[in-house]
Order: sequence, then C-alpha cells, then structure tokens
Amino acid sequence: MKKIVSLILSLVMLMSITSGLNLTAYAETYGDFEYSHIEDDFLSITGYKGSETNLEIPSVINGDSVKVIDREAFEGCQSIKTVTIPDSIISIGMYAFCNCTSLTSVTIGNSVRSIADSAFRGCTSLKNINIPDSVESIDNLAFSGCTNLTSITIPNSVTSIGNGVFFDCENLVSIEVANDNMNYTSISGILFSKNKTELIQYPAAKTDSTYIIPDGVTRIDYAFGSCKNLTSVTIPDSVTSIGDHAFNGCTSLTNITIPNSVTSIGNYSFSGCTNLINITIPDSVTSIGDSAFSDCSGLTNIAISDSVTSIGYSAFSDCSGLANIAISDSVTSIGVSAFSGCLSLKSIAVSDNNKNYSSVDGVLFNKEKSKLITYPIGKTNDTYEIPNSVTVISNDVFALCSSLTDVIIPNSVTSIGSYAFTGCVSLKSVTIHDSVTSISDGAFFDCEGLKDVYYTSTEDEWNKITIGNDNENLTNATIHYNFEPEPSNKQTGSCGDNVTYSLDTETGVLTISGTGKMKDYSGEDSPFYQNSNIKSVIIENGVTSIGNLAFSSCNSLIEVSLPSSIISLGVSAFSGCENLMSISISANVADIQSIAFAGCKKLTSIEVDSNNGNYSSINGVLFDKNITELVCYPAGKNDASYTVPNTVKSFAYGSFYDCENLTSVIIPNGVTSIGGASFWNCKNLKSIVIPKSVTKIDLFSFNGCESLKDIYYTGTQDEWNNITIGDGNINLTSATIHYNFVPCTENQHNYYGEWKIIEEPTCTKVGLKQRTCSFDGYVQKEEIPAKGHTEVVINGYAATCEKSGLTDGKKCSACGEVLEAQKEIAKLDHSYIKTVVEPTCTEQGYTIYKCETCGETYKDDYVKALGHTEVIDEAVAPTCTQSGLTEGKHCSVCNAVLVKQEKIDALGHYFSSNAQFCLNGCGEVNPNYVAPDTSTVQKGSCGDNVIYSLNTETGVLTISGTGEMTDSPFSQNSNIKSVIIENGVTSIVTYAFSGCTSLTSITIPDSVVSVGESAFDGCTSLVSVTLSKSITTIEYSTFFGCSSLTSIEIPKSVTTIVNFAFCNCTNLKDVYYDGTQSEWNKINIGHSNEFLTNASLHCSSTPTPTPTPEPTPTPNPAPQPSTQPTQETPQQAAQQTAQQPSVKNDTTAEQVNVAKPKSVSPKKIKSAKKAVSVEWKKVSGVKGYQVQVATDKKFKKNKKTVTVKKQKTTKTTVKKLKAKKKYYVRVRTYKIVNGKKVYSSWSKVKSVKTK
Repeated sequence: MKKIVSLILSLVMLMSITSGLNLTAYAETYGDFEYSHIEDDFLSITGYKGSETNLEIPSVINGDSVKVIDREAFEGCQSIKTVTIPDSIISIGMYAFCNCTSLTSVTIGNSVRSIADSAFRGCTSLKNINIPDSVESIDNLAFSGCTNLTSITIPNSVTSIGNGVFFDCENLVSIEVANDNMNYTSISGILFSKNKTELIQYPAAKTDSTYIIPDGVTRIDYAFGSCKNLTSVTIPDSVTSIGDHAFNGCTSLTNITIPNSVTSIGNYSFSGCTNLINITIPDSVTSIGDSAFSDCSGLTNIAISDSVTSIGYSAFSDCSGLANIAISDSVTSIGVSAFSGCLSLKSIAVSDNNKNYSSVDGVLFNKEKSKLITYPIGKTNDTYEIPNSVTVISNDVFALCSSLTDVIIPNSVTSIGSYAFTGCVSLKSVTIHDSVTSISDGAFFDCEGLKDVYYTSTEDEWNKITIGNDNENLTNATIHYNFEPEPSNKQTGSCGDNVTYSLDTETGVLTISGTGKMKDYSGEDSPFYQNSNIKSVIIENGVTSIGNLAFSSCNSLIEVSLPSSIISLGVSAFSGCENLMSISISANVADIQSIAFAGCKKLTSIEVDSNNGNYSSINGVLFDKNITELVCYPAGKNDASYTVPNTVKSFAYGSFYDCENLTSVIIPNGVTSIGGASFWNCKNLKSIVIPKSVTKIDLFSFNGCESLKDIYYTGTQDEWNNITIGDGNINLTSATIHYNFVPCTENQHNYYGEWKIIEEPTCTKVGLKQRTCSFDGYVQKEEIPAKGHTEVVINGYAATCEKSGLTDGKKCSACGEVLEAQKEIAKLDHSYIKTVVEPTCTEQGYTIYKCETCGETYKDDYVKALGHTEVIDEAVAPTCTQSGLTEGKHCSVCNAVLVKQEKIDALGHYFSSNAQFCLNGCGEVNPNYVAPDTSTVQKGSCGDNVIYSLNTETGVLTISGTGEMTDSPFSQNSNIKSVIIENGVTSIVTYAFSGCTSLTSITIPDSVVSVGESAFDGCTSLVSVTLSKSITTIEYSTFFGCSSLTSIEIPKSVTTIVNFAFCNCTNLKDVYYDGTQSEWNKINIGHSNEFLTNASLHCSSTPTPTPTPEPTPTPNPAPQPSTQPTQETPQQAAQQTAQQPSVKNDTTAEQVNVAKPKSVSPKKIKSAKKAVSVEWKKVSGVKGYQVQVATDKKFKKNKKTVTVKKQKTTKTTVKKLKAKKKYYVRVRTYKIVNGKKVYSSWSKVKSVKTK
C-alpha cells in the first residue's frame, strides 16, 4: 500500500512540476490553509492566507491525511518565523517556502522524502534546519540564498542532491555528511560525491584564501559560488567540465589556471569575479557558456584558444577593463550581447579563415558583412559610416559608444535592432536612408544629444517606418527630409594638425594631403588600423612625416607612394601590412624608425633614391648610407640563405623581422652587435655563422627562431662565453654551438649531414643518395648499386570440372617481373550420382545430382507436394467448472495442426434468483434460492414507491405506483403471462422480465421514460409490444431472444437503438413507426439489430392489434433439478460455438451468444468512521467491479454504488455513510461487450456496522 501511495503522490508532484498543474484552482479551505484532494483520502496544502509567526502545518484535515506541501504554498509569507512540518508530509514542493525572509527555524517531519527545487530559496533569516533521515532527494537551489545558514548535515538517506542546493549561502562554514551515506561524503566540511569525482559545494564562508581541488574530480557545478575569501584555486587535470556558476561571485579570485583537460566552461561560471585580471582558455575548450565571464571588471586580457567553437550570450558583458579580443577561425557562434558593456574594448579581431564572422577596423560583422554585430565601445572615432553591405543592425550594437557624434546608415540597411544606439550620449546626428522599414524599441534610448536626423526620402515615407517604444530622442530631433548624402564611398578625416585624409572605399585609394607631420598613433587609435578597404596610399607633397603605427595592420595595402617632402617614417609605420610588395624611399628621407616594415610578409624590395644622403639599398635590402648598419631585410624575399656584406658592423632593431624564408645567414667578421629582435620570428632559420668580433646580442634577437639548430662560431668556447646575450634568446642558447668554425671553400666542405636516399635502387636500376653541407648548402651525390632479382615461386592449382588449372611458375618478389611463366592444365568433366528425395504433405520432391569429382550439386526432376490428409478434432463443450475446446483439424500423415483448437473458458455456475439449480444444467444448487410463494396472489415492492401484484393462476402481473422500478423479482418467472404497468411508473429496471418465457403481452404506459438493458431478454413467447411515447432509447439487449415477437410499435421519440436490442428476434416482421421515413433514417441503430432493420417498416401508421390469448391458469410446481428454461443457456451457446468453425469478421451477432461474466464474493469487509472498506479476490476475464451498500437487504434505502474500473484493483472504500449504522454489502463483476457493460449476478449479501 505504501508503494501505491508513493507512486500516486509522485505522479501528482511530477504533473504539478512539469505540466504547470494548478492544484489551487480546485482548492478547498481549512482555516487559513488551502488544500486539494490528490487521491482518495490524501491531501495537498496549496496555499496559506494567515499571518501566524509560529506555524504548525496540520497532518489531518477533515479525516484525510495531508501528504504534500505543494509548489509556492507559502512563498513570500513574511510573517512566518518558525515552521513545524508534520510526520504525515512526504514531499515539500517547488518554491514552497521561497522568500520567507523572516523564517529562522524549520522542523521537518520524519516522513519527508523529497525537498523540491528552490523550496527554501531566499530564506535569508534561516539559521537552523535539521534534515531528517527519511529525506532521499534535495533538488536544485533548494536552500540557495539562505544567507544566515552556517552549517548543515546530510543524513544517510539522501541519494540525490541537485545543482546549487547551497549556492549563495554566504555564511555557510561547513557541510557534514553522515558516515554511512552511500552517495555523498565531506572532506573538511566540503561536499563531494561518494567517489569524489564531483565537487558539489565548497562552503562560501570558509576562510581559506587558496584551495587545491583534489585529483580525480571531473566536474564542478555551482561549487565555489560566492566564495569571497578565495584568491587562488588550483584545478587538476582530471576536471573535464567547469559547470554553471562554478566560481560565480568569487570577488577576490585573482589567479586561476584552466587545465587542458577541460572541454567546456558553463553559464555564469566566472561571472562577477571582479579581481580576475587575465585568464588563458586552453586548446581543449570548445564552448564558453552564457555570461561565463560577465562583470569581470578587472579582466584586461583573455586568450581564447583555436578550439573554441561557441561563445555564449553575454559571455564577456561588462568586462570594463578588456581592451581587445581575438576571434579564431574555429568560432561558429557568438551569442547576443557577448561584449556589451566592455567600456575599454577598442577592437574585435577575427581570423581571416573564420567561415562565420569577420571584422573591419575592429568592428564585428557576420562573414558576408550583411549584419553588424558589435561596434567596440572603447573606439575613439567620432564618426562612423556603416559599410554598404550591411542590411541589419543587430541589438545593442553601438550601446554606450560615448565617442560617436555622427553615424551614417547606408541604403542597404532595412532594420535597426533594439537598443542599437542606447546610451550614445554624444551622438548629434544620424543619416537614415529610406530603405529602413523598422526601428525597434529603445534603438535611440538615452541619446540625449541627438539633434538632427537626415532622412533621404519624404515625410510620408518617414511616417511609414515602424518605430518602437523609448525612441523619443529620435522622434523629437529635427528630421531633415529628402536629404542627399555625399557619395557613400568617401571617408574623410584628419590625421595630423594640418593633415587630412580621404579614402575611396570602392577603389581602396587613401590620399593623405596637407602640410607638416602626420599624427603618431598607438595602434588601434589610428583611423587606418586594420582597415581592409585600403589598397593604395598616396601621400601628397607637403606632408613631412609618417606617424608611428600610422598604417599598422592594413592587410589589403599593396602599394605606397611617398613624396619628396617626406623626411621621416615612424616606428612600425607600415608594420603588419602583409600584402605590401615594394616601397621606394625618396632622397630627403633622413629618419626611418625601427620595425617600420615589420611583418610585411610580401615585401620583396626596398629601393632608395641614389641621392639620399642617409640610406642606401643593395638587392632590395635597406642599409645606412655607408652600409655599416643593416636596417631592414624585406620579409618577402625568397632567398633561403643570405650573406651579410663585409662592411656591416651592426644590425638595427628588428632588421630580419618575420623573414620566414631564410634558412641560413652568414654574418661577416667585423660585426660587433646584433640588435634587439633582429631575427624575430625567423621560424625556418636553421643555421647562422657568428664571427668572434660580436660582443653583444641584444634582447629577443632570436626569439621565435624555433628551427635554429646550429651556431657556427669562429672563436673559442671561452670567447663565446664572454658575449653579452640578452633575455629572450633561448632558441640561440639551446642550439648546438660549433666552436672554431672554419668556413668551407669551393673544393672543401666540412659540415656534411647524414646521407639521404632520393632515388631507391631497383632490381635492375641503380639508385641515388645525397648529403648536404650544413654550412654552405653544398649537395654531394652518389649512386647506389642495383639490387638484382629476388626469386619466389608462383603457386599453381589443379584443374577442376569447370575450370582449367596452372603449373607452378617463378617471379621476382621485389619488382614483380615474371621469371618463369605458368602453363595451363586442361579442365575435367563432371560425373554425377543421383539421390531421390520423396515429396511430403507440404514439401515437393526432387532428385539431387552430385558430381563425384568436384562435389558440385544441383536439384532437378521436381515432384509436387502430396498435400495434407485432414482429420477432424472434435470440439469439447465447456462445463461450469471445466474449460472446453473448439473444433480443430490435423493431418493424419504428418500430424501437422491445420486448425488449432482454441480453449473455451469454463462457464461458471449460472443462477437465477427464481431458479433452484444452476441454469447450465450441472445440478449445482442455487445457494440463494428461495422457494416461491405458492399462494394465488403474490405481492411486494419493486421500487421506493412502486408495488406489484401477481396472480399465479391467471399469470397477470400488475405493477403500480409512482417513480422508478429499482428491483425486479420477476426474472426467470415462468408464471408471468401478461404484464400491466399502470400510469405513474417512470422506468423499467434492467433485467426486469428477462427469462419470463411465458410472457406474451405487456402494456407500457407513456409515463415510462426508460426501459433498462435486457429488460425482456429471453421472453420467447412475447408476440407484440407497444412502447411508451416518452422513451428516447431502446437499450442494450432489451428484446434479445424474443423469438415469437412479430411486431412492435416504436414512437418517434426514440433517437437511439443500442447494440443487440433486437438480436435473435427471428420472427419480427412488422415495425410500426409513428414518424416519417426521413425521421426513421435519423435514428442511431447499433449493430446486431438485423431482424429489426430487415422487417417491414410502416411509417405514420397504426398496426392492427394482435389478439392476446387469455392466460390459462396452470399449476406452478416448484422447480426440479431437471427443469430447464426454454431460453438458450450459456452452456448450450458454448456447446454450439465449440461445434462450429471459427467466426469470421462478417459473422452476425445472431451467431454469437453473449455469456455473463464470472461472479465474485466479498473477501473482507471492515468498518471505518462513516465508511465501509470492501476487499475481494481478483477475477480473470472481467473489466471491473461494482460495489453496492444500503441500509436494507433489498438495497432500496440509503443506497450507494461504487464502480471500480480496473480488473487488478481488489479493494475500495465507500465513504460519507451514516455513523454507527448497519449496512448491507454486495459485489458483482462486469465486462464490456460491443461498448456496453454486461454484469454478473450479485454476490451473497453481507453486513457491517460503521463506526
């Protein structure tokens, strides 16, 4: 029983959680409590309207047990300070006590098994709670936000703890777990899963500043939320997932390293870690969750690995210190507002290989640049012209961009997203084209400085634009209609005090004009930084200098024209211009700062005017005028080796920067210093000759030279050790130093590597090998002798009947050449033997032919199967106690079953209230038989206000009174020949006259409105019937088996004739209907009424009355065991069924007899308070049960009926009875036949007294 209750309550709770079932919609009240019924006598508390401070929840309401505290039942009840939950409660629902901020103490009853999601969430005053040993599950966020909770103990019974159960419990110091708990454990007050693979909760109030997560932990969810004392956490390599809210609100956390084992970073995982300065995301991570690093205001740098594919919603929002971010080519999705509120963000750089996103001048777009996603808040440009490719401006794109004063929206844009320009307080004007059809809510919210809107069409067109709410700054501005903007392909601005620029975005030509110096930039603040539109730069005469980082990272720049007025080039002026191929230095250039052309990977030549007094070039390499300093070796030169001229004494900073094609360099004697970053990122440089004249190698000179293996030094080891080598030169110091190096000559090479085979020798042809001098690259080659053949046998095979054979041959195993050819062996002929297989009943016969030589077989000479020889297996009729069998067939030859005999269930005894013996003829005595009254006139009641009088001599039964018939003592009474029902009676009870085989006529007055099922079932002598004009339905089996019925009058009040109503009425010839044919056609006539529908229909006519013969009085002796009713019994029907073949789908109902279901008896009857509990044995083959109680044996007074709809249920309780009253109880079964209930006989009557 406990299991059944548990299942019922689990179902109700599941429905209320997952389906939003509102139990309060059906709530009743008990004082200040609201409750609902769950099942039988189980209740759920659904609400509370009181103001008690010390609250005790009732365990019983009106005699029914309270089992559940439903979702939100006490949510937000501010008056409650203490709560006592009784032992009857087994479940505390979702949000049950959520935000009860005055609640300080909770006593939970010892029967509670589950505490649902957020049950005590936000109970900020809760200090003490004892979880009893009955609790099995504590669901998500159950105690989150209980800020005064200091400790808690998890009992043995708990098997499931959800996510964030103790999240944001900022005063929680310790979580203890009972020693015998099989699922959880605690170490130093920290909660883990039993196997320690999951760290569930680190108490927020622990005072330690550092923590090392134990090795073996694989997952962290909510674990360190609001741990404000932690400054450093060490994560082991066993962790694969940093889950949701893992470090949320760890405001003191400054240092954390994410290991390479982690594949995902969950939602809000580091949100609010305001002191976290930098973080590296390893190559193993593929996804960054929603708001993962939101509000990390101290974060200035984050390295996103190439493995990351998705960046979630608001992932880096409000990271106010973040200056730039790089998106790798692996990223396929970036959530909405991923970088919103990043006040210092100046650039978002996207890899050129990314297939989903792109960036222009640090602005983030989709790949096709049709959607503008994010404009970095920290960009300092005051004007921005949106590219013509853009059709959609996304939500929040320009939010809080306080530097923008003017924005030009092109005619490609159709919609402006929600809050796109919100907080652009300096925005003064915006140009909007007539292509725009919608401006969403808040698009220009808080743009207080917006004064002018330049619209390219008419006022009528402007009024057609759908403008959302909170756009008053836009609509209140001055609208300039029919505005004609300047050509959208022109971008202009200033880049010096007296220097301006003009960029044609269609041609990519940037023109710099004016006088004096260009401005120096720090990188991203340059108006040309990362501008992919710039392809050519023309600097007009008058400009005297190119500023620091002026054209840095202009990836599309191919050519530059410098005028004679230029005298200086700033630091990194053209660095990162990867497509710049050549440049010419004019005669007046006097100062070229360091790494001016660093990272120009396609630059092959730097030419210098021969009249220049400060610089010169040799083969495109830039030197000072006297060729004593090498200034810049172009990174795009294709030469693999380079010998520095003998006049050079020093290298400028970054002189060979990014020269990836170089593999070897020879530095001449006389060079004394190698400048900083000279060979930076020469990743393919393998060897270099350094003379002993070198005394200093500066910082990072060989940084990134990852292939450098050999240093050829012309001095001794001691002299090498005296060289001053700066930091960042590990690639140099880790290489092999060859001391006392003597350079090779034309005829003498001293530094050969290993031989390498470049052409393998074959059996008949020589091969070739070579080795290379590592110093000067000289290649020496030598031949390798031919190998000769390796002989192997080619195996032959014997001839068969169908295939010729081959002799053995020979070939070379190395090259496959045939040395001795194989010869053919002629094939053989078949020689067959025969085996005859005789036919069987089902299988055909045949002859098997098998070759004696090769074993091949085939079948032929087929003979047809013989077929079965049928034998009848006789049917066996069932009895009351023994099952029977239907007729079957089998084959007398092979014994195969042709028609399977089906089991026929035993009939069970069939008793009538008037029959002394079982009507099936087995002789079993009816235990309920009462000998009939032998007096001439029998009287009694058959309803509360209905009586009867039966003259047994004449056979006339008169029923009179008012109201319904509720009982029938007439079933199977063969004395009844005529029935007169007087006006006033309103119904005829089910089975009222069934089996009255002598009944020939009946009078039904118009007061009768209903006739019960099977009322005249088996009245085989009934000739004609006139129905009441008040009847609307002729019920199931009403006239079943009335084989003498020849005519019937049906009033037009009838709308439905149920299945089997006239089944087996074999002599029914005339139907008199007092309506029209069309009205008759509207009657819903069920199946198995063919004798009705096949009779002659007489519409709107009155039949000629059929004379009713006067009943002849006959003696009515008491029934004897041999006496059988003329109606066909279930046994006879079963015998007939057993002797017939199986019924096909189109068999009429007349061929099938419907037997009553098996009866049932009460097993136990118990009294309860105003209730009776009834238990019985389960009966097979039935649909359900009906239980009836009443205060009298005839079941007329205080009657109550309960229907049990499940065959497996064997117990029910009848409630709301009178106290201390004697009740009579009976039970019967029912089954469903053609959609209607067929009942068994009632059981023996038992009695019990209620409490």
